[in-house]
Amino acid sequence: KGFASGLAVMGYGAGGLVATPTCQMLLRKFSSMPTYYGDKENAVTVIENGILYAAEIYDTGDLVATSTQVVYAGAAELATLAPDLSPGYYIVNSGSTGICETFLCLGIGYGLIIATGALNFKLPSQVSLHSETSLKKRNSIECNKQVPNVIEKSNSVMPTEALKTPQFWILWLGVGLNSSAAYSIIASGKTMMMETFGNILPDIVTTTFAGWYVAMISASNLSGRLLFSSLSDKIGRKLTFHILWGSCVPLYLIIPLSIHWLADMGSSIAPLVIFYTSSLLIISCMGATAATFPAYIADLFGSKYVAAIHGQVLSVLIPAGFLGPFVVSSLRERALTTAIQDLASKISPEVFEVAFGKSHSHLPELMKAKVVTINRLMDILPADTMDPTIFIYDETMIVMSIFHVIASGVHFVFMRPVHARHFINASDSKRIQA
Repeated sequence: KGFASGLAVMGYGAGGLVATPTCQMLLRKFSSMPTYYGDKENAVTVIENGILYAAEIYDTGDLVATSTQVVYAGAAELATLAPDLSPGYYIVNSGSTGICETFLCLGIGYGLIIATGALNFKLPSQVSLHSETSLKKRNSIECNKQVPNVIEKSNSVMPTEALKTPQFWILWLGVGLNSSAAYSIIASGKTMMMETFGNILPDIVTTTFAGWYVAMISASNLSGRLLFSSLSDKIGRKLTFHILWGSCVPLYLIIPLSIHWLADMGSSIAPLVIFYTSSLLIISCMGATAATFPAYIADLFGSKYVAAIHGQVLSVLIPAGFLGPFVVSSLRERALTTAIQDLASKISPEVFEVAFGKSHSHLPELMKAKVVTINRLMDILPADTMDPTIFIYDETMIVMSIFHVIASGVHFVFMRPVHARHFINASDSKRIQA
């Protein structure tokens, strides 16, 4: 039962294996590089209302902003994004990522595939219907002979009754917390790897490497669906969920530790391997949860209303899809702000004003305009200054591990078989439906 449900939904995990190389190919075709404005020594810029503009110097010596917005990209940022470009200022909106064209092509391709599949759906012939009806009738007679009163003894829980059980809400909470945490890796895993490992291992962590990391996320999703759904048939669904949710706690904590080890070990790839493996195992556990919990629902509530109860549990994915990325982005921005403020405080007011054209009091404005970044501050500070980028995701991963502590703890302590009073037999359900 678990393997069957995993096999049915494995396409969700396998889709990325096809989509990732396709998207990379389309992005390379449609993308274009931004226009270079100048380096930080020679380019003339001015900040107005928190926005960085290219500027002109009049004969009178006045500095006047033009309508052209620019942004600064340092060597560390370009090394992982566009290594062929030179550090300096670039005109905003002068290049293109190719995202719009790529999604247009993907939408057209998806529409053609769906239309082709829909046009090939056909009703079975009368001969097939007659054969299938005869087979069902014969099987029904044989089953009734071998197992008398099988219909009367078949118990299930109605969807409305399932909402009154603690087992439903334990499963709902666990699936929601597991999905929220996993979505944080899906949404920010690539960015996290580029920001942390890209600066220290630029020859390994390239845009191509990051693209294949996204493909491996899909492969891990797929493998988790097949492996753990099959395993649950042998060791039981409850123990499987203990393993899935409990193992994610150390996996999330290992991710920031691997980034810290990278800072200590220099150019060693061992921390990268640890990060890579941990994050993919997390996604594997998410895929396994999605594939296995329909069978878990059947074990808890009976098989008659699995589809309806499954849909009710899936309602948690709406807040989970928002919560995970929101927590990641909020905690990341807070950590970035704290790190930039700490680095800026180590720079003398005179040096800061020469480098950025504004005093320390304008730091929030400069941060909003992306003029002051961690990379630019690190260029000014002494070489032995600790790069705070490695600490940006610490709090986020700790929160994600807490999510799984709650999910696995509640499941371990409170999950019990559904009480008999919630069950109705099949004959009663037919009478209710009638």
